[in-house]
Amino acid sequence: MIFLAVTLGFFAENLREGFGDHHKAHQYAKTLIADIKLDTEECSNVILNMNYFIEIYDSLLLLLDEKNAPVNKMYYYFVPTNQYIYFNGTDRTIDQLKSTGQMRLFEDNNSSDTINTYYHQSKFVINYTSTYLKYFDEYHKDAFDLFAYSKMRNSFLNPKELLDSSKQLQLLDDDYKIRQKVYNKLFILKIISDDYIHEVVKLKAEGKNCINFLKKEFDIEQ
Repeated sequence: MIFLAVTLGFFAENLREGFGDHHKAHQYAKTLIADIKLDTEECSNVILNMNYFIEIYDSLLLLLDEKNAPVNKMYYYFVPTNQYIYFNGTDRTIDQLKSTGQMRLFEDNNSSDTINTYYHQSKFVINYTSTYLKYFDEYHKDAFDLFAYSKMRNSFLNPKELLDSSKQLQLLDDDYKIRQKVYNKLFILKIISDDYIHEVVKLKAEGKNCINFLKKEFDIEQ
């Protein structure tokens, strides 16, 4: 009888732990979904703005390659190239799971594979950001020798002012070789930006897949 009581107590304790672990996993799954939803929204914003920047890059590249291109128009397209955007990501839940060893809660149903796949891609995009910013800075090192910021001033807030024909804008150095140097750096920045968008699009798809998997696996309706 004593043996039976001990055995039943052991199973009861395991059952309680099992229910407790399932509840914890369910709660963590909900917060993971919330985090990844924020990420996918950020991905959409990054993709939208990056595509806009690439259109601007294309327009400025054409002008830089044209020997007698309108200077005012070059300044107009140059202004937006001083802006950038990149993916940050929300890591609060995944960091907590890893630091506390609670990722084990997702191992029985292979949820950890789906979660890790998503965050692996997220980490890749975040690391790639440094490459993107490196070429962004490289482009501007040469652009600083071509464009005079003193000529733009408040036009950063309203670039269309730069198209006013009454503004006699000039380049710091109108040497075609200097423009070609800036062209080369901007061309590389465009390629890097294209690759960046590709990886962010992939991340967004992985995020949606992870969200749908967790919702189905843990019966979550959101």
